Amino acid sequence: MPPLGAGPGPAMGQRLGRHHMEHGLRLYQNQRPENASRCWRRALRLLTDTSDRFIALGYLCDAHSDCGRYGELVACGLTQLDLATRLDSPSMRAQAYLNLARGAEKQGDFGRTLDYCHHALRDQAHDPCLAGHAHLVLGAAYLGLANFAKAVEYYDAALRLAGQLTDSQLQVLALIGLGQVFAFLKDYEKSLRFHSRAHEISKSLSCKFVRLALVHLVTPLRKLGRLAEAADCCQEALQMSLQTNDRPSQARCLLALGDIYRNRNELERAHSQYEMAFSLLKEMDDRLGQAQVLMGMAKTMTAMKRQSSVCDCKALEINNKALEISTALGNKLFMYYCHVRLEEIYGSLGDEINRLQEERLAMSLAADLDRVCGVCRQEYGDTPAPLEALPCAHIFHAKCVREVLQERERRRKKRTCPECRRTLGASRTFLDCDQHDSIM
Repeated sequence: MPPLGAGPGPAMGQRLGRHHMEHGLRLYQNQRPENASRCWRRALRLLTDTSDRFIALGYLCDAHSDCGRYGELVACGLTQLDLATRLDSPSMRAQAYLNLARGAEKQGDFGRTLDYCHHALRDQAHDPCLAGHAHLVLGAAYLGLANFAKAVEYYDAALRLAGQLTDSQLQVLALIGLGQVFAFLKDYEKSLRFHSRAHEISKSLSCKFVRLALVHLVTPLRKLGRLAEAADCCQEALQMSLQTNDRPSQARCLLALGDIYRNRNELERAHSQYEMAFSLLKEMDDRLGQAQVLMGMAKTMTAMKRQSSVCDCKALEINNKALEISTALGNKLFMYYCHVRLEEIYGSLGDEINRLQEERLAMSLAADLDRVCGVCRQEYGDTPAPLEALPCAHIFHAKCVREVLQERERRRKKRTCPECRRTLGASRTFLDCDQHDSIM
């Protein structure tokens, strides 16, 4: 019998720890990640079995991700990696690397994200579920780097694995990723189709996926001029995220509301929403999110400057801050837009030396982005236009690639990608948001 006042013995502690793990899991499934986190922390203080500790840390990684605690997500991933190394377990090591990749991607450390993902795939290459989620994170990292072809490649790989696994959650996340790619490239109709399909499927899942799909629907709706629908989606997602303390979704909603107010020319209200979003994202150490907010603030300040409601120095300050974070992230698209706006500001000030410098930097970045249609050799992504991505992940103007493929069919030649000459299958020519509907 333990002495009076002593804690539970190892066997009793192990049983209590498992009880806390199970209780935390029930709370998490009921959309209460903060309460679940407290249970799993208590479990870790009691558990002695290494495998159980690893599982509890994995649960905590999910909760930290949902609540926007990315530093703690990385810390738990590192502890998991230490346990996996002690047990010499490749599957556990792969899961630890995947959690580290998730945290690094959210913090905007895309170089480490790529390394961690490749470690995860190397250690557990034959686990399709882990591979699907690793491909999702790789897609997000390449999107953060504005490497759109690579982002398409990995999101499409995740979507195909979702079909093989009949995994609707993975399918929703992959569809959202592809929708984001086409939104950045300004094919808003295609982006809307991907996001609408994700939202439709999310209705059969937990509210976590519904609010995620809703908030991503906002961008294509807003860009297509459907501001009332965009605002409705945003408000619904915001209410849901406030109920569950989903800080990442709250920040995305505030950013989206700022964009909507900016489109309505309600610039002061837009700036207020951006400031709230930036504050949340800074707490979470989400640098890509911070860059996106600063891009919105920079557009707002530039518009306010045109109306002479802010001084030149304020517009320059916000644009330079956006450029600083975008450069640290390595996001060439954001850097390009910053230089374009700075070129405009210096031009309005009559500062020809700085204007020319910003123009040269913008032109250099535009070339580096490699957004060139392999058929007409013209750039895409600067103005709204229909695009198509082939299974090899090469992206073209829709009109250009369809004409080339129709011509090859007319001549009874094999249909191949105009860029890499890869043969296209008869059943799957273009990326399509409905190509894996068998999941449902």
